[in-house]
Amino acid sequence: MKNCCETHDNKRRILWIVLWVNALIFGVQLSAAIIAHSTALLADSVDMIGDVFAYAISIFVITRGERALAKAALFKGIIIALFSSVVFIDVLIKIFFEEQMPSSTLMLIFSLVGMCANSFCLWLLTQNRNSDINMRSVWLCARNDIIGNISVLITAGLVYIWNSRWPDIIVGTILATILLHSGYGIIRLAKNKLDLLNTKNN
Repeated sequence: MKNCCETHDNKRRILWIVLWVNALIFGVQLSAAIIAHSTALLADSVDMIGDVFAYAISIFVITRGERALAKAALFKGIIIALFSSVVFIDVLIKIFFEEQMPSSTLMLIFSLVGMCANSFCLWLLTQNRNSDINMRSVWLCARNDIIGNISVLITAGLVYIWNSRWPDIIVGTILATILLHSGYGIIRLAKNKLDLLNTKNN
């Protein structure tokens, strides 16, 4: 019983740390995305705030049963999918109403900041990533964040080399699509778990 409680306390402590790291980086990256006029950086920051909600839910259900964990994962998947729509809207605005070039320098700097923060979070979460569906879903969030950071880094280089806003728009769209796919994957995993639990009860 003691080991179980210690495990829950350790998970909760890790989740609190990554929650606050993500909340801080979200604020920094969102501000940078607005100033830099970058869709890719916006997608990266939106992913971060989606993770903040995911971690908060994960902390709430950490000591609860499998059904609560599965429902939490389902809700997290829905949140991620909804946040991806924000980026798709920004893409449409950039294409039809805005022609300003994104700042490759700001994109580079703040994607590096985000990658350092997300690498730290992934390292913290790796130990418990397979302990339950809840921790697996938040580990996937952290992994996707790093993929997003690397994508923004590459995009910053392409914007600078080609002197064009299109790499930013295209990569922002790709990141939003990845977010949507990730959300769908978590939803599917959670629904399968709930169906399995329902079958056992019947």
